[in-house]
Formats: sequence, structure tokens, C-alpha cells
Amino acid sequence: MVSEERIYLWTKRKFRDEGWTPLGGDPPRGTDLPRIEIKEPEVTHSLRKNANSIINDLVFCREGKIALIECKDDVRKTDYDVEKLKTLCNNGAWRISLVQALEERSQFQRQEGCLDRQGIVSGDGIVPVLSFPGTPRTDLENFVQLAFDENGEVKVNIGNRIDIVDV
Repeated sequence: MVSEERIYLWTKRKFRDEGWTPLGGDPPRGTDLPRIEIKEPEVTHSLRKNANSIINDLVFCREGKIALIECKDDVRKTDYDVEKLKTLCNNGAWRISLVQALEERSQFQRQEGCLDRQGIVSGDGIVPVLSFPGTPRTDLENFVQLAFDENGEVKVNIGNRIDIVDV
């Protein structure tokens, strides 16, 4: 079995190798990237860490697109992440909250030309990504899937409703 930590590292390397710029991360054992906490819209936020918020495992940008990535150690554990990513992609208030989270980390200034604020607000610039060991799921037309074997070799499956290449 491949650990979630290994999937995280392989995914991070794959995106960097393809020219994506890392913006944030929340790996299983600490981070070398800032955490981008997307707060639930119109909710009084708890004093508890991460309550009422979404923190993606990895966040990358390239050419106006932002990849929101969730890593798992088993494809059978991805249902919750599918719903979380669908919420971020399909709900306008959550997309605005994503923009605010990026602004809090000054990412638009640091990554000028890499991020497209309007693309995020409209949803057109968001790429939902699942990364896990095994075989890609067949029911995710709106997702990019990275399916790794035990040696770190990856099969990239780009859903037919995704407008992106070279992941």
C-alpha cells in the first residue's frame, strides 16, 4: 500500500515538473508551503483550528488556472474529497472565499500573471484534482485524476469536461 504522504510528494513533484507554481499545501506531516484556508461563506468562524473551512492538500497555479488537489492513500477514500472539490468549483460564494484566502496570503501579488482572479470567481480557472494509488475512477468527467502505481509512475486522466492540458 502506498501512503498518503508518498502520494502527496509524488503529486507535488509531478506538478512542479510540469511547470506549475506551488501556492500552498497541507501534507500529512507538516508543510513547507503556506496553508490556504478557505473559510465557509457567511458563517461565524469557530475559534477551533480549521472548523468551517476547507484546506486543500496542495494548491498550484499555471497560466491563469488554479489546481486544487486532494491526495488519498486509497481511491475508495475519495468520495468526501469529490464533494468538497465540487463545492469549491460550483458554488460562487465558496469561490469568492477562495479568492479571499489567496488574498490573505498575498498570492495575487506574488504570483502575478499566474493567477486569474476572474477565472476563479467564475469557476472557469479552477481545476479539481484527485491523486491516489490505483486506477482512475470512471465517474469524474469534471476532474483531473493522478493514479500512481507503487513505484511512483503516474497515469493522468483528464476528464472530458476539463479545459486543460499537460498535467
